[in-house]
Amino acid sequence: MKTNFILLITILFSFSSFAQNEELVIRNKKSGKEKTVSEQKTIKLFLNDLSVNKGPLEIIDNSSVVIGGDTVKLTNIQKIRTKSLASQITGGVVTFLGSATTALGTYIFVDLLFIHPGFFEAIVGVVLGIPIAATGIIITGTGLAVLLIGKKYPADKWDYSIRRLQ
Repeated sequence: MKTNFILLITILFSFSSFAQNEELVIRNKKSGKEKTVSEQKTIKLFLNDLSVNKGPLEIIDNSSVVIGGDTVKLTNIQKIRTKSLASQITGGVVTFLGSATTALGTYIFVDLLFIHPGFFEAIVGVVLGIPIAATGIIITGTGLAVLLIGKKYPADKWDYSIRRLQ
C-alpha cells in the first residue's frame, strides 16, 4: 500500500514537471522593474483599436495571448489592467472602514439632533456628525476605487513580453 502511494505521487509530480508554465512579463521602460502575470489570472486589456477584452490570461506563443476567447498580439495592446490580491483586500478593508465611519457620523448627527433635542446637542451633532460622515464617504470612495480599478500598465511606459518558466 505504501509503495503504491509513493508510486502514485511520483507519477503525478512527473506529469506536472513536463507542463510548460508561462507568464506575461511587464517591464518598466525607465527603471527596468518587472511585474509578472501568471496564466489564468484575470486581466483587462485595452487594445489599439479601442476595444476592451477581459478574462483569464492564456498564453499561446511568444507574441500573442488569449483573453476572453480573443487572440491578441502583444504589439496591439495599449494598456493592461490587473488587480492584485493585496489591492482587493486593502480596498475591501478601506471600504468597510469608510462605511463604518459614515454610519458613525450619521448616528452622531441623528442622535444629537433628533433623539436628544436641545440647543447644545444640536450644535454638537452638526459640528461633529456631519464632518465625520463626510470623511467616511470620502474614505469609502477611495476604498471602492482601489477595489474596482486596480493597477494599470500603459504601453508607452511598460514593455510586454512572454517568459517560459522551467
